[in-house]
Amino acid sequence: MRTSSLSFTLYPLILAIVLSPSSVQAQLRFESPEHERRVRLLIPVDDYPVADFNAPEPINAELLALRLARNKRHNNTTLSKTDIPRFVFQELTNPIQLGLPPSHAPVEQAFPISRSDTVIIGKVKDAAAYLSQDKTNVYSEFSVRVESVLKNTSLLQVASNSTITTERGGGRVRLPSGEKS
Repeated sequence: MRTSSLSFTLYPLILAIVLSPSSVQAQLRFESPEHERRVRLLIPVDDYPVADFNAPEPINAELLALRLARNKRHNNTTLSKTDIPRFVFQELTNPIQLGLPPSHAPVEQAFPISRSDTVIIGKVKDAAAYLSQDKTNVYSEFSVRVESVLKNTSLLQVASNSTITTERGGGRVRLPSGEKS
């Protein structure tokens, strides 16, 4: 019962800290197409992490194995092997579509606490974007310094003052020409 009381008391605090423009953006209602265009222009696309299309692989074998496993997890599994080359980022790839959520991922609940194994309050210390192994998707990793743990029903050892890595789909890609998509 004490945990429920704690969760209930902290929920407004979580709401105040975690609410971000991207979670609010999914709930916006626009007065007109022109109003939508003006609002969408406010999305800070330049702040998104950028993956370098020609980034070298890590030299360290352990880091290389980790990067390959994470990249593979973001491959486009809905495509046949013959279709993948058509979807690889290239110089003619259209820039990010500002009419979609920043990650092109389905819109999720702002606070999926009941579906989450771990809920923390923390600060993002670093962000980096990477390409999937098949180079058809981009995703971002965030290094987060844990300030407090509100819920942890997982087997992971997450403690205050530790640093964890989180990820989500989305980001930008620096193509060989230097253009960012």
